[in-house]
Amino acid sequence: MPRSRKSSRTDPSRRGFAMVLVVLLTLVVGLGIAILFQRHGVASLAARRQADDYIARHAGLGMRELISRWLSTVRGKVADSIEGDGFAFTLEFSDGQRIDVYMRDAQGTSLADTSALTGRRREIVELMKFYLEQTPLEDQQHLLRRHGPSEICIASAPPEVLLALAQAIVGPERAEDVAEALSERRDERFDRREGTDSGSNIAAESAAAEAIERATGRASPGGGANGRGGMNSHGLASVDQVLRVLSEENVDPGKIAEFRAMLVAAPTLWFVTAELKGVGGKVVDRAGGLIELEAGRTDPFNQNGPFLTWETLPLDEGLGASVSR
Repeated sequence: MPRSRKSSRTDPSRRGFAMVLVVLLTLVVGLGIAILFQRHGVASLAARRQADDYIARHAGLGMRELISRWLSTVRGKVADSIEGDGFAFTLEFSDGQRIDVYMRDAQGTSLADTSALTGRRREIVELMKFYLEQTPLEDQQHLLRRHGPSEICIASAPPEVLLALAQAIVGPERAEDVAEALSERRDERFDRREGTDSGSNIAAESAAAEAIERATGRASPGGGANGRGGMNSHGLASVDQVLRVLSEENVDPGKIAEFRAMLVAAPTLWFVTAELKGVGGKVVDRAGGLIELEAGRTDPFNQNGPFLTWETLPLDEGLGASVSR
């Protein structure tokens, strides 16, 4: 009886199974190589980012140290040492590049962080924040700030901030009239500083303000002579020169005292902008931050010096525009 012979041909299904294994193995190997390349690229980018951050950090530290040195030479008289556009000084390099430094009053805005405040002052600042947050969102960054003192510089305060202060102290009913009166009296002082009033009247008001301070035993914030006939750089000898209008508006003396506690004539908070300019004068980099200057306050262990913030700024951003930061 004849025996059946087994076929020597390979089963087609086995060949197909082997092909699938080869394809899967190729995919796994390719995926592994791609992951390795990706990890290498990420590591390279991370290393480059760390190097850039290191360079930027030390460049910022150097810039802040340079500004701190300049501040020590002007001895707190910043407003008297800058030009009309806020220009303070320039640092020129041998390759033709230069760094121009600008400063501007940053204390005309209202403090948003009340965590360090107590009592009536905290209540006033929180009410101001509430009223200012009713303004359009794009305007709030120019009206509120997270750093600095709670006092507001009356010389640079925009109408919205003065209105919010009046709302917080005298209430919404009288706020518009009081804020308008404050703004008009302040602007009158600027007009007189420009020469539209006689120097004798200015000197008389300055002497009167100093007499009030001596009688009450209290020096008004930002007051005192500075080589300009008792006037500071904003044309105000003291906040009392502006606050006298509140008596004419029949504001309660206790409320006037609250205005006096919340307003200063000269700022201690400034925004610094440093611009790196190329040979042709084009701005190629910009950085800046807030500084707080207080007489007699020094901390040898504080490496930041008077700086509260420091960051890279957009090239298309105006000088000192990021006060809210």
